[in-house]
Amino acid sequence: MKLGASEYYTRKQLNGLNKLGDIVVPRNGSYPSFSDTGCCEYIDEVMTPADTGDIAAFGYLLLGFNYAPTSLITLILWLANNAERMPGLIAPPFRMLNISLRGVIYSLYYSNKTHSSYTGPLVHDVIDYNVICKPDQQG
Repeated sequence: MKLGASEYYTRKQLNGLNKLGDIVVPRNGSYPSFSDTGCCEYIDEVMTPADTGDIAAFGYLLLGFNYAPTSLITLILWLANNAERMPGLIAPPFRMLNISLRGVIYSLYYSNKTHSSYTGPLVHDVIDYNVICKPDQQG
């Protein structure tokens, strides 16, 4: 899938998603950045269960992030992450924003899915995550 080949989002919206993702999950040592992995290609899988109104609203936010300076996105994330310090009426929307933004980013990044041309380290390898399921031995 090429960037912009999403059923729900345009190329500019996916650019906004990568911009947001690189702020939440930047390149750090052996950890690849969000955009390095190309995991944004799987946004449709993450968003399919969502309500159509939520998919559209998230798209508008991503489009805004495409044009917004990184410092503004960082400020929005900081406000969302510190919602417990806000007055009662303002806090709930920021808590929901924090869960929504980070949830989508982390779901994509830790899915271990990458762009077909990605050759860097896989996230599961970097965090040494190996799930092995074996049936119990019946005597």
